[in-house]
Amino acid sequence: MIFWLSQIFFVFALINYLTAVSQKKKIFVMIFFTITNVFFGLHYLFLDKYSTLFLLSNETALLIVLAILEKYKCSHKYTLLACFIVFCLHIVAIVVTWTEALSLLPLSASMVFLFSLCFKGVLMTKICTLITNTIYITYLSLIGSYVAIACQCVLLIGAVIGLVTTLKDIQTKKHIAQKDIITPTILKRAKIGVSHPKTEFTLSAN
Repeated sequence: MIFWLSQIFFVFALINYLTAVSQKKKIFVMIFFTITNVFFGLHYLFLDKYSTLFLLSNETALLIVLAILEKYKCSHKYTLLACFIVFCLHIVAIVVTWTEALSLLPLSASMVFLFSLCFKGVLMTKICTLITNTIYITYLSLIGSYVAIACQCVLLIGAVIGLVTTLKDIQTKKHIAQKDIITPTILKRAKIGVSHPKTEFTLSAN
């Protein structure tokens, strides 16, 4: 019964994870990843995997802090400091709760995720989720959490879709920036006679 409860929590984590990787703003990515980690934590609690639970607890605390920093537009140096502190806590957690070499797999996955949070924007976060998913699939197969493996495969697909969507958005923004678009600001400059590379042609043509 306890085992199947752990699998149910993993399904809830899956739903929030797919929601997270579909977000375009980093603050929303972190909020949904926080909820995801709570359900992941309950999953590993019922499986008696306390090392992984400690790692997820550290990650969850970090995500909450980063969401607050993002909301109030704080300096990026605070983000780097928070990630460094949690990195150190991860090492301590592994040393204190060490029971098996398998715990190094979720540790490495968590380190990759921490690395992704050091960057601004969501692109690096989504790239690193592909790596963490692969590591967790390996870990779950070794501990026999079979429903969770199937869910992680779905998460992997969701992460790929989220990454492709982000890359398309970036490409679209670059394409728009390169096009010769007359904006209200350009028109305003043309009216007051301010030289502008796009308005000079328009004025001379008239």
